[in-house]
Amino acid sequence: MNKQIPEGWKLKKLKTILNIGSGKDYKHLDKGNVPVYGTGGVMCYVDSYLYDGISVGIGRKGTINKPLLLQGKFWTIDTLFYTYNFKNVTPEFVYYKFLTVDWLKYNEASGLPSLSKNTIEGIVLDIPPIAEQHKIATILSTWDRGIAQQEQLIAEKKVYKQGVMQQLLTGKKRFPGFTDQWKEVKLGDVGKIKMCKRIFLDQTSTNGEIPFFKIGTLGYEPDSYIKRDLFVEYKNKYNFPNKGDVLITCSGTIGRCVQFDGKDAYFQDSNIVWLDNNEIVITNNFLYKILQNVNWNTLNSTTITRLYTTDLKSLKLKIPTLKEQEKIASFLSAIDKEIEILEKELEGMRTQKWGLMQQLLTGKVRVMNS
Repeated sequence: MNKQIPEGWKLKKLKTILNIGSGKDYKHLDKGNVPVYGTGGVMCYVDSYLYDGISVGIGRKGTINKPLLLQGKFWTIDTLFYTYNFKNVTPEFVYYKFLTVDWLKYNEASGLPSLSKNTIEGIVLDIPPIAEQHKIATILSTWDRGIAQQEQLIAEKKVYKQGVMQQLLTGKKRFPGFTDQWKEVKLGDVGKIKMCKRIFLDQTSTNGEIPFFKIGTLGYEPDSYIKRDLFVEYKNKYNFPNKGDVLITCSGTIGRCVQFDGKDAYFQDSNIVWLDNNEIVITNNFLYKILQNVNWNTLNSTTITRLYTTDLKSLKLKIPTLKEQEKIASFLSAIDKEIEILEKELEGMRTQKWGLMQQLLTGKVRVMNS
């Protein structure tokens, strides 16, 4: 144990400062109000409990790198250890300390990640005096409350947006000055369904120059790429979306829509399509909003989760005049922008909290005299 530690801190094996309890099967229990935890969080509620108090859950199998702070009466299943009988440490401090542990380093399985009690008990952590533990946990829990409030604000804003969309995109609620009757159109009557040319597996790589988006990555980070010369050739020779066109997933999670931002990228043929729509009839921005309000599962014409060109062409939409489309899309985009700002603030809060944890939980910043 040659690790340098802050003055007043001590190196402790976990088995000397806490006990580890094993989760159990819960299926014989009746429904109740006691939460049952797995490695991913609450699974259900039962009428009995394994432990009553503050504890830290540690994954035994599967997700082993996401400790949980457990409070009150709870039950854990057999893939989640719980901790108890804390000696000269607070459960809250242990929770925050556990968040900084590289648990995957202690993985004991070649397949599904796993931990044993013996391995966990043998881990050595640097522990400050109990008073400093309290102060560290208090500071970090204050950040957690702020983060939770921000998450709640975002959730409420999204619920508000969904309610407003239901009203505005169906004409149930209209802005002052708009009285013209909405007209019903089929998607196939206002544009053509298009897709990119097929890209084969041997034309892709896990890193490269041009992102290649598939149904699972559209709107997220790409995990596949193609060469620039192939991209330029296919973009110039074959169908390719314009900036603002609405991309739609047609397999797996059907109907997920993303507006093309115009950046260099290529898209999986047939699984991702777009509507080359007549913007004199329906604008890209309004189309994007209204397609988010479609119940795609009722449109699917087969037992297989897939949208075909005939499904999309037959989709019926009610649309207002261009000016009303622009007003509705602008209003909803403003809400999207507010949500985007809130989410960026949330990410900043999480980053700041993590940086603070690195300072407080290593003793680089001391709080005893603050």
